[in-house]
Amino acid sequence: AHAAAAFDLMFHPDHQADLVTFDQREARACELGRDLSSWLILTLPLALVALAQQYNLISGLFDISIGSVMSLTVVLLSFTLPDLAPGSIVKSAAVCVVAALAVGGFNALLIEALNVTPIVATVASLGVVQGIAIWLRPEYGGIIAGDLYGIFAKSVGFIPISFIMVAVLAIALEWWL
Repeated sequence: AHAAAAFDLMFHPDHQADLVTFDQREARACELGRDLSSWLILTLPLALVALAQQYNLISGLFDISIGSVMSLTVVLLSFTLPDLAPGSIVKSAAVCVVAALAVGGFNALLIEALNVTPIVATVASLGVVQGIAIWLRPEYGGIIAGDLYGIFAKSVGFIPISFIMVAVLAIALEWWL
């Protein structure tokens, strides 16, 4: 009796439209969750740049070149991080840290030794760093470890764990600063 009722529900013309409508609503809800998850993953670089800029401003410093340093590190990673092997990760981290320290040292040289105002110095280094990034990678190319997205995409519901970690970091930095 139950099988006949289920068969009637699935294949009776009056009920097929209801099933299609239900199916479409379920599909849209699933797509919305994936879209929100992807959107939250895409906000991660911007959130990290905003945290770095906030730290600078609260510390009484001024640095407009933070965003271009992030662009440079992405370009450097496209050369040094083809996979998630430990050697690749260590090499990539070292290259990115050296690049960030070099830009910071250049800014410090301009501001402290040459007495250039911080806004002028960091706008200048923004241009120099962006130029280096474009010189290194003038066209779209290079692959950053394909498995990396899967790590960032792991989620609780539709909220990526990486987004939760950045939110916790933001709260911790707010409390610490």
